Amino acid sequence: MDKKALYQRFAIRILIILGSILFAVYVLPGLLDSLMPILVAFAIAYLIWPIVEKINDLIPIKQKFLSYIVGTGLLVILIILGFWVFGLILNQIIGLISQVIRDWPSIRAYIESVINKLSSDAKLWPPVVTTIINNVLNSVFIGLNSLKSTVFNKTVNITGQLINASSTIIFFTITFITAFYIILGNMESFIKKYEKSISKSSRESIGVFRKVFKASTVNYVKSQLILAFLCFVITALVLYFTGQEFFLAISLLVAFVDILPLVGTVVVLIPWSLVEFLVFSNSEKALILLVLALGWQLIRQAISPKIIGESADIHPLISTIALYAGLRMGGIVTAIFAPVVAIFIVGLIKSGLLDNWFYDFKEVFVEIKSRLDIKKRRLN
Repeated sequence: MDKKALYQRFAIRILIILGSILFAVYVLPGLLDSLMPILVAFAIAYLIWPIVEKINDLIPIKQKFLSYIVGTGLLVILIILGFWVFGLILNQIIGLISQVIRDWPSIRAYIESVINKLSSDAKLWPPVVTTIINNVLNSVFIGLNSLKSTVFNKTVNITGQLINASSTIIFFTITFITAFYIILGNMESFIKKYEKSISKSSRESIGVFRKVFKASTVNYVKSQLILAFLCFVITALVLYFTGQEFFLAISLLVAFVDILPLVGTVVVLIPWSLVEFLVFSNSEKALILLVLALGWQLIRQAISPKIIGESADIHPLISTIALYAGLRMGGIVTAIFAPVVAIFIVGLIKSGLLDNWFYDFKEVFVEIKSRLDIKKRRLN
């Protein structure tokens, strides 16, 4: 084997890995933010293009004109539906916050009674334990006093941010609509230029990459969204028939938590059932919430293998590492997307696209080991 060529390939691949990491960390976030309206426009145009082609086969209209008609109709429907859903959920969220504030005295009174009982029992414990408990109790009291004001402050801050961002939203909308019609009207020429300008071998390589991306990442995201939607529907129906106010906002929160790997709906429903049972003495509702939490977990375990499939499955350990790394690097949003990146990398490895890379790395490490191996030499 040509050692020089091996080391060159090894160095190039190390540079590609480092360059990809630096690009993803320092360049990609800003690039996505600046190109977001164009990327969204391209994604929507790409998704509705098959519909345009099917309608064009049935109706002999100029394809560009037809794409404008279909695109405009779908865009109007999406905008109307989006505003309606946004307004409905926003009203539910505001009502839910108001209800929490109304019920806050009861919740606080129960927590204070528990704290007082713990404080009286703490006198029987060693001094170190008493000190620790008192510090915890002080922290709880500080949290109790600041939580209500925090809710109001967050609401005011979000409202202010929306008002300040109105010019950005208008600019985003104008850019999106302009890019949407340009891309939609020239989609056919884009496809033809792509087929002409890129060689067949390159298209095959891109096709393999797309196949891996679809089989792993796209299927994983789609399956998680399907499971979250089912969780939202089931939770909304149960809460609606139990007479729960603001059931849509609560169901949306539960579905969002269900997306997070290894977290699940029990993080919301179990504490809520305890509050209903201990604070409000509503044992019936507490039982319903408990059954809902356990029932959805059983349903999820039963249908997840069929929805996710083997190609988009991710090992729990990898999911845990990705979730923790995402939380440490960027919070909740990064924690949601970190498993998506992990499943894509796992998909690339399973596909065999990186076999030559692994072979070169193995050969380099074997060469290094052979040079460092002292075998039976004795050192005096």
